[in-house]
Amino acid sequence: MSAAPPTESDLQAKAGGLKKAETKEGSEFDEKSYKAAWDAAGGDCAKITETMGLTETPKDYDSYIALCKAGKFK
Repeated sequence: MSAAPPTESDLQAKAGGLKKAETKEGSEFDEKSYKAAWDAAGGDCAKITETMGLTETPKDYDSYIALCKAGKFK
């Protein structure tokens, strides 16, 4: 059989020990790592599609960045 569910006081006690995290609002797209991946692929559109797991093949660098910004990953 399964154990009894935790009580509210148990949950509150555990909550104090959890890591604190902040959500960053309005952070801008950091193109540097995507540019590095593009350069490592030698500008080969098919290779960057495979490496980055894109849902479609870009036709050039600008369309590659647009796909990355839009989150078009498998």
